[in-house]
Amino acid sequence: MKIALIADVHGNLPALEAVLRHAHDKGVDECWNLGDMVGYGPFPDECVALLRQSCRQHVAGNYDRKVLSKKKLEKMRERAKDRDKLFSLEWTMGHLSDSSLDFIRSLPSVQPVESDGRRVLLVHGSPESDDDGLSPSTPAARLEELSRLTDAELVLCGHTHIFFDRLAAGVRFVNPGGTGRSFDGDARASYCLVDIAKEIVTVEHFRLDYDVDGLAQAMQDRGFSERLVRSLREGRGLDEVDDTAGSTGAQEVVARALEVGIRHKFDQGHALQVTALALKIFDGLNDEHGLTSRERLYLQCGGLLHDVAFAQSPDKHHKASRDVVLEAAELPLSRRERIVVGLLARYHRGSLPEKSHRYYGSLSARDRDIVDKLAGILRVADGLDRSHRARVRDVSVGVKEGTIALLLEADDNVSDEERSALLKGDLLQKVFRKILVVRKR
Repeated sequence: MKIALIADVHGNLPALEAVLRHAHDKGVDECWNLGDMVGYGPFPDECVALLRQSCRQHVAGNYDRKVLSKKKLEKMRERAKDRDKLFSLEWTMGHLSDSSLDFIRSLPSVQPVESDGRRVLLVHGSPESDDDGLSPSTPAARLEELSRLTDAELVLCGHTHIFFDRLAAGVRFVNPGGTGRSFDGDARASYCLVDIAKEIVTVEHFRLDYDVDGLAQAMQDRGFSERLVRSLREGRGLDEVDDTAGSTGAQEVVARALEVGIRHKFDQGHALQVTALALKIFDGLNDEHGLTSRERLYLQCGGLLHDVAFAQSPDKHHKASRDVVLEAAELPLSRRERIVVGLLARYHRGSLPEKSHRYYGSLSARDRDIVDKLAGILRVADGLDRSHRARVRDVSVGVKEGTIALLLEADDNVSDEERSALLKGDLLQKVFRKILVVRKR
C-alpha cells in the first residue's frame, strides 16, 4: 500500500493542496494525517475540511488539542509572554466551525493501524506524548527507549517539522517534515510517500514549491505579524526569529541573569570577569564568527551563569548550571534561547559538544553552530580567569591567516592563565580552524 504522510499543516491551505495534487499524481492509495492541522496559518477551517475529506487515518496534534481548551487560552492571556503565539491561538479558535471542532475533538492521540500485515503506530509527537519532539538528532538511546513502549514495527510521527527516517531497536521512526510549516530552513512543503509491503517498507521524501507569496499576503491581510510571516518564509520556528525588534531588551535580560546568579550564590566577581573577557574576544572575532548582537547577548548570559550551580554541585557544576538556566523561568528568553545559553554553561568545561548529548542533539544545525562558536569563546575566557582573581585586565584579538592571537594586559605573572586558556582553547581552534596563541603584552 502506498501512503502519503502529511503532518503539521498548520492552516497552510496552498501547501496542503500542492501536496495532495502531487500525491494523487504519484498514485497513492491513502493519505494519513499526523496532526496539527491548525495554528499559525490563515486557513484553519479549510485545512481541517480538506484533510477530513482526503485522509483515511488521523491523529490529533498538540495544537489541535489546544484549540479545544478555553483554559489554555486564558492562561496565555494572563501570561502574555509571546503576543504572536497568543494572536495565533485567538485567531485560530475564532475561525473554526463547530463541525471542525467536533472533528478535532473526535480524534485519538495515538492510532495503531495494521497494513499489509505490518503493525504501524500513528502519533503526533512520540509514543509517549503528543508534544514529545523527535528529530534527526534525537539520541539513538532515546529512540530505543521509545521503541519499548510499542509493539509496532513502524512509528509515524510529526511535531518537529523536520524530515527523518531512522531505525532503533528494530522499530522504524519516520517523520514527513512540516507540510505547512518547515523548521529546517527550507520553506517548501514537505511530505513522504511510504510504500508498505510484506517484503519491505520504502520511504520517499518530497519538497514542493507552492505560492508562498500568496500565503504571506493572506496572512498580512488578516493581521498576522511580520514575525509570523518571516517564520513561514524562512522555514524556521517562531522562537528562532526572536532576534527581531520587539524581543526583550538586552539590559533587562542581563539584569534577570544577574538575579538568577545572586539567588544561587554565584561567584559574582569571577562571573563578571569571564563575561567581560568573553565579550572582548567575541568582538575581536566579529569578522570570523558572523554572529549578531542577539548571539552576543547569549554569550553574555552564558558568561554570567556558567558557574551558577558551583555551590550546589562543584564536581558537575557545568551540567547543573545548564539545568539552572533551563529552569529559570524568570529569564525573559524563549525556550530555544535558554537551551542555547544553558549549553554554553554546559560546555564551558569538560567534554566538547556531541550530537548524542542531551539538548545539543535536538538543536538545529544553525543553533549547534552558535553554541560551538560561543562555547569555544567562553572556554578560553574562563581559562583566562583560572585564579578567580581578575589578573588579566584586558585582552585584544589579532587574527591572521591560520592564527588567533590573544594579547593580554596584566601587571602580575599570568602564565597559569595563559596555559589554562590554551588548554581550554580546543573547541575554539576546532570551530574557527585556526591555531590559538595566548601571550602577555
